[in-house]
Amino acid sequence: MRRRTPKAGTSLNQKQEELAQRESQLRGEMKKLERMIAEAPRVAEETTRRQREELLAPTETRFETDHRGPSKAAGVEPSQ
Repeated sequence: MRRRTPKAGTSLNQKQEELAQRESQLRGEMKKLERMIAEAPRVAEETTRRQREELLAPTETRFETDHRGPSKAAGVEPSQ
């Protein structure tokens, strides 16, 4: 009867450890993705709300205004 070499058992144990680590990594990734899926409706609502607020905000708060009159940047020459 042949005896198993110690190397064969070690190789199997090493493979099992590698698989256990990979399983742990995949479980962690799944939990992360499940959290993202659960949070997606809230994140989408916040994004929509923020965009709506930006669109409804007065133009003075969205764009800098120059109260000194038209500028050359606007393509209008000031009258003399």
